[in-house]
Amino acid sequence: MKTDCGDIELVRLVAGLAVEGADGRAGLRTLLREVEAKYPGEIERMAAALQLDKSGARCPRRA
Repeated sequence: MKTDCGDIELVRLVAGLAVEGADGRAGLRTLLREVEAKYPGEIERMAAALQLDKSGARCPRRA
């Protein structure tokens, strides 16, 4: 996945989102839909990678 300035701004918005309230949760759902529209399957790919990391089935990335 290529990162551009818009993606960096999106990460900043998500990091500052207060998800405790209904408005925050609605905003998060909207942002997730936008990510899925721009990068189809990316959210599922990231979730699968996190599951592999948690299970220890994936080797750690090298810097």
